[in-house]
Amino acid sequence: MLVFILTGMFGTVAIDGKSKLYFMEPFTITRYIGIILMIFAVVIRIMVVKQLGPSFNIDIGTLPKQNLQTTKLFSIIRHPAYAAEIVGFMGLVVAFNYALSTLIALILPTIGVLYRLLVEEKYLRTIFGNEYIEYSRRTCRLIPFVF
Repeated sequence: MLVFILTGMFGTVAIDGKSKLYFMEPFTITRYIGIILMIFAVVIRIMVVKQLGPSFNIDIGTLPKQNLQTTKLFSIIRHPAYAAEIVGFMGLVVAFNYALSTLIALILPTIGVLYRLLVEEKYLRTIFGNEYIEYSRRTCRLIPFVF
């Protein structure tokens, strides 16, 4: 997943230096929207980390006697941090405003996030069993009321 994210962040510039020229163009309302999306993503990510508290871990796993988080942001979607990452990548794409960046900075990292999400959900079903299955029935993964 880290490879996908780093490729998304730096791949466009590494593959095609022209992308830097697009980023150096004057800021438009669209570019500001991209920056707002990136800031929104960081804020959501911080909120998730604060909500999880000592349970937060960058690795997939749980701590002994850890409870399944189903309140606040987790009552809306199961993976608010991953959703925020994808929104952040969308912001990067909008800010760069370059076709190649859409492929590299959005699609590749999103594939990595979706793969990790599936691995994590399998793990959570194993650890929390029916509690997680029921939670999954009443919440969407990434996009409220859609997916």
